[in-house]
Amino acid sequence: GKVSSASLHSYVITPVSLSQFLVQEITHDSCKLCWDGKYEETTTDIVLIGVGKASVEFLSAIMKRLVEKNCRHLVRGGIAVTKFGSNQDLKQKDARSLLSENGITCIESTHPEISNQSHDSVVAIKHALGDASKRLEGDKPVFLVVVTGGTSALCCDPADGVSIEDMTQLNRMLLESGADIHRINKVRRSLDRFKGGGLLRLCYSFCPEAVLWSLLVSDVIGDVHNSIGSGSGSYSPISEKVIKMDARHVLDSLFKRASLPPNVAQFFSGDSLRVQGKLSYLVWFLICQLLSDDEASVVKRALDSGRLMETVIVSNRIGLEAAKNQGSKLGYNTYILSSTLRGEAEEVGKMYSSLAESTLVRSSSFVPPCMIICGGETTVTMQENPGKGGRNQHLVLSFAINAHVGPFLSDCGSSSVLLVSCGTDGTDGPTDAAGAYAFFDSLKDESVFLQATGALRAFDSYQYFSLSNPRQSGLVHTGQTGTNVMDVQVLVIS
Repeated sequence: GKVSSASLHSYVITPVSLSQFLVQEITHDSCKLCWDGKYEETTTDIVLIGVGKASVEFLSAIMKRLVEKNCRHLVRGGIAVTKFGSNQDLKQKDARSLLSENGITCIESTHPEISNQSHDSVVAIKHALGDASKRLEGDKPVFLVVVTGGTSALCCDPADGVSIEDMTQLNRMLLESGADIHRINKVRRSLDRFKGGGLLRLCYSFCPEAVLWSLLVSDVIGDVHNSIGSGSGSYSPISEKVIKMDARHVLDSLFKRASLPPNVAQFFSGDSLRVQGKLSYLVWFLICQLLSDDEASVVKRALDSGRLMETVIVSNRIGLEAAKNQGSKLGYNTYILSSTLRGEAEEVGKMYSSLAESTLVRSSSFVPPCMIICGGETTVTMQENPGKGGRNQHLVLSFAINAHVGPFLSDCGSSSVLLVSCGTDGTDGPTDAAGAYAFFDSLKDESVFLQATGALRAFDSYQYFSLSNPRQSGLVHTGQTGTNVMDVQVLVIS
């Protein structure tokens, strides 16, 4: 029909146009930078720093604007850290070439696993900042820092006494625990010096007088600054003691202390105070804040003096609006259900099945033919020895199974209801797929239904969709998209 499952995902990929970013050449040796009509700076020196899976594309968009305005010679250097394998895409190759031609180093690191390359990335950023700071000519350089999703794994600088191996093991435990990203990031910020404003501190350590624009591409629900890239590009007024205490409570709620890497358990062993109740937490919080030395004072001074700006430049909601506009052009009644969807992927899959059923029998406010669009980030709490898959594939498989056991399957044809769920970065878990799609009646054959339920229990959705009939369900492959604004589901009811 009018909607192809493979093309649906392209509707929610936010183009990297950066229309908010304006450049004006003042003289041959200076230019004016303007962001969204709110922030302006005239400078003779520009440094570009990008971290995350979409960093290359966003930095190249900035670089392209500087080239267009004859200001490329003002760029003193910089670096982009992205995911291994992303250079296979032709568009990213062009983007990398543009950056390299203008003195911006592009390196790759691991994701979603933390590794030695994650620490090497931080070392490379320090070298790039050191080299760029030696080339500065004026007294008010502007650092344009782009932080996108994936930063938490791509860059890691463990706290004293904690090793990369410890971080790798703990990161894997957290990802498999089913905890949401906000709780995971509380732990990451306490154990990793690059997180919780660490990238900002690095920049100011090389150039205390710099003006720094922190441009955040949000891949977290609520666009919370200190959760984007674990807060690497965001100033937090919360003291280290409170951050450490919060992290300990997250770990205590998820794991037994004996199961933690020994160095991690030792890192938190000095915090003997257990906070009971909201009142005691508030008292402890105030005490810690009052006694804090504010080791981030250089960042705080920059913020107070107007030399630090943080802003979210792309978010899931923008992607949903793009999908909504495309659906309307195709003739569908289009609805945005939410941009803050969360919960277990299996339960969310059941919700979409129920939503489709209620819409089919006209007991919902959605009027077919319709396209119901939703965004956010679900979780999967895995058992031991899981198969291969991602949260989007798991969600769609749950949808198909629950559609089969629902009472209204006979009311729809093979192409009446379709669910697509994808990661906007083009990857879903440790797989080469962005996500999956399934029609409402894709499991009419009982043997296929049994295969699907077995795959769901084994957390092996990738294998199931790899072998399924593509006219009924399958994987969605987009390649690296160059953006990362969480996940998107599109439910089409004809």
